[in-house]
Amino acid sequence: MPLGVVWWVVAILLGLVAIGIIIALTYLVKEIAGLFTHKPISEEIKATWDKETLISVIGDFEAKLIDEEKLPGPPTPPEELETKSEDELRIYTDELAEMIVPPPVEGLGLALAAAAVLGLGALALGAYAVSQPKEAKKK
Repeated sequence: MPLGVVWWVVAILLGLVAIGIIIALTYLVKEIAGLFTHKPISEEIKATWDKETLISVIGDFEAKLIDEEKLPGPPTPPEELETKSEDELRIYTDELAEMIVPPPVEGLGLALAAAAVLGLGALALGAYAVSQPKEAKKK
């Protein structure tokens, strides 16, 4: 087999390996990120909270956000919260929880996969350059 054909076979195989690594890394990053990603308060937990508990949690959340300067102004008075329905309070609790712990950054897996492809490409180019005879480099 001519040397040029061998290099094409090696390049194709490296490309397939790179695709496999990208798929594996993407899956791995999603799994690891899922372990450390804080999710808003689960619906099962919120369903057990009565109106008084929701108002108390909202007060705590608002105080934390005001301390972190993420929420302007004073906390909502409990009297005002008492006029709202439990569903409205649950929705507001979710909004506050999202402000405390924002959703994860999207595209992290894609960025890592792109870095892996670039790294593998650099390795393949380096291996190719090293394997070239000295006479071919002078031309």
